[in-house]
Amino acid sequence: MQGVGRLEAEDLDLPVTGGTGNFKNVRGQATFDFRDAGRTVITFNLIP
Repeated sequence: MQGVGRLEAEDLDLPVTGGTGNFKNVRGQATFDFRDAGRTVITFNLIP
């Protein structure tokens, strides 16, 4: 992933620009959901 975001902002979407092993050359998006104080849920939507 790469990008710039604020900690504890509203939901944040960052691009996924590659990986390793089984995820080599993958692309897609990672969504950071700051649901609760001290808890962040990251959801990956990947395209092979």
